[in-house]
Amino acid sequence: GRLRGKQTEPPKSGWTDIPPYYAEELTRFYNQWLTEQYPSRKALAKAWSVGMRDAGEQQLVNGSFASGEQGWELFQRPPAAAKVEFVNEGRDGKRCAKVTVATVTDTRWHIMLTQSNLKLRKGIPYRVAFYAKASSPRLLSVEVCHDGKWRGYGSGRFNLTAEWQQYEFTFTPHVDDDSVRLSFHLGEAVGVLWIDDVILHEAPIYGLHDDEDPWRGTVRRLQPEQFGSHTLARFRDEARFYFDLEKRYYLNMYRFLRYELGVRALIEGTNHNYGLPSLWAQSLMDLMDCHAYWQHPRFPRRPWSRTDWFINNTPMLDEPRESTIARLCRSAV
Repeated sequence: GRLRGKQTEPPKSGWTDIPPYYAEELTRFYNQWLTEQYPSRKALAKAWSVGMRDAGEQQLVNGSFASGEQGWELFQRPPAAAKVEFVNEGRDGKRCAKVTVATVTDTRWHIMLTQSNLKLRKGIPYRVAFYAKASSPRLLSVEVCHDGKWRGYGSGRFNLTAEWQQYEFTFTPHVDDDSVRLSFHLGEAVGVLWIDDVILHEAPIYGLHDDEDPWRGTVRRLQPEQFGSHTLARFRDEARFYFDLEKRYYLNMYRFLRYELGVRALIEGTNHNYGLPSLWAQSLMDLMDCHAYWQHPRFPRRPWSRTDWFINNTPMLDEPRESTIARLCRSAV
């Protein structure tokens, strides 16, 4: 349910990622699985074409920065400090936004490059895309939200390098909103960032890309930020693949333990909350594990620090709805 490791870089976003070696192997399994489900590339392309559409119109003002600061605003919350310039250093030699971050706090949104007064419609998939690079490797978070009392609609978090690259994410708002803001959160670290050719539009919906063919092993697994920009049929096939893979693993391990080793104890998989494909596959075991922490440790400054952490330590009786017992009751399969 949570296999998604990037194929071209070491895992950077925590224990749910996997190293490139295994990500490439997983993609190879996926392409092989597709060849077993469809008789030809043509048949696969047809199945995945339902719901495809072209991109909508650009909704940003001056997304290319050709008109300098028009439409854009640099937000700073002291002591965080930065400056923005509009210089001819874009990927095509034309204008782009150049942001020099001088001072940061422990909150990345204390420096933001924003554009407001945007409009979104409920249930419509949207796409944000842009080019960016940085003076040194760093993270960049981008968010689309209500401009006022915070209500998030979509976001992405990206690893910038010294080379121009395009980054994107898609999202689908759950309400109509005529007061929306696009924000680049620049307060992650000091240094220089360049941003160019920013787009916000109704997302194109893709099926099978022209350069993809499972018989050549070139169909890519979708990353979470790409889910909304591809057809439901493609998304469902990938989910089915993960289920089939996990199902085969659990059934083979069950057979080995029960019938070859002669294990007589009840056999379970892992915890139940690792996504629907995993839940479905594990339902074939004798039982399913369900355990929960009552108020997991929190790490305010450094993730998984052995010394810098705390626990709220609230009595369970004071929060009956979120108590471990109530959560276990809600987890029946």
